Amino acid sequence: MLGALERGVSGTYNAVSEAGRFRLGDVLAAAKRISGSSATITWVSEEFLLEHEVVPFGDLPFWLPGAAGNMFKVDSARAAAAGLRARSLEETVADTLAWQAERGDPALKVGLSAEREAELLELWRQR
Repeated sequence: MLGALERGVSGTYNAVSEAGRFRLGDVLAAAKRISGSSATITWVSEEFLLEHEVVPFGDLPFWLPGAAGNMFKVDSARAAAAGLRARSLEETVADTLAWQAERGDPALKVGLSAEREAELLELWRQR
């Protein structure tokens, strides 16, 4: 966006990477790699989450089940044609982790509590 501003580009653009460029698994793997985390990533089904009353977009931010998940697919072709480029996944994750480290560890306002996450993971393993 800064480059476009310097070139005098103006207008309205969807300044996002093209739909499908990154999947959640890519983001999590990059976060794990860059942070040096030993976390284990466990994939569970949407059916399981809904069955256990996990609230889409509340308990799991940016998760919407089924076709509703398409809400995040935004056409960025106009931005690309204007020369706007998406940063690399690695750069974005590294900068986000650095920002989080700077701000400390405030209580989350959304998302599953650690206890609820552990409960769900145990239920998933027992199924």
